[in-house]
Amino acid sequence: MDLKKAMGYVREGFERFESRGVTLLRVPAFEKTGIVSHCFTTRKGGVSKGPFDSLNLSWKRYSAIEEIAKNYAIAAQAIGVDPGNLVLANSVHGDDILRVDEADRGRGLREAPCPPADALVTNARNVALSTMHADCFPVFIVDTGSRAIALCHSGWKGTVSKIASKAVRRMSEEFGTQPAGCLAAIGPGIQPCCFEVDENVANEFMSAYPALECVQHVKNSKYRVNIQACCLVQLLESGIPAKNITVSGLCTSCDADLFFSYRREKGETGAMASIIEIK
Repeated sequence: MDLKKAMGYVREGFERFESRGVTLLRVPAFEKTGIVSHCFTTRKGGVSKGPFDSLNLSWKRYSAIEEIAKNYAIAAQAIGVDPGNLVLANSVHGDDILRVDEADRGRGLREAPCPPADALVTNARNVALSTMHADCFPVFIVDTGSRAIALCHSGWKGTVSKIASKAVRRMSEEFGTQPAGCLAAIGPGIQPCCFEVDENVANEFMSAYPALECVQHVKNSKYRVNIQACCLVQLLESGIPAKNITVSGLCTSCDADLFFSYRREKGETGAMASIIEIK
């Protein structure tokens, strides 16, 4: 895999926009299709206070559930999605993938949680997939032919397990998805400038991606890892053309004004969310 050559064709940059008082990010290539509503949230525009200021969407790390529910409603309505359509992934840093449909709407926040899974897939209209992020990468996949979607929460463990590749395969099995007809996007996450790991974690990446220079030795037993590059390789090797992929290039740890970051704040922080729904 010639990643440098592929990067010459990959689309770079999510678009920042304001809607109903919140600041959000979106993928221009998705917008042009007209078949999905989607966003990646920032920390701006919600009702949470203190270190969770203000659009905190972490329903696992913060007890004021009514504030979180209000923030989800604000974010969903900002992109024209009914908050009642949301299905929140029960992420556990694994590689399980869950197919959801109309019967699952509302699960995860007020209703019973979904089974543990770090990726959701559906071909049902008006079912809004959502995953939480505070350094882990979101991977969006849109099958424009079969009108199906997938959303992945790709932390370091999920990336080593190649959850994005597995999501593409699951879409093919469930919906007849042809990867060549898909659009994909990798959202903001912790970039190698801020993602320093020990030798054990570095070795897992080098084992999972032996042909990719995704690990850089810093000093002693410390290394930096490029998770975004690993996610990109998964999409390319799954058969999604480079020209159909968008990467944000944004680092959640660097930009404290725009993003929450688990590593930067040592766990005392909120989370952003990815949302996508077939119209």
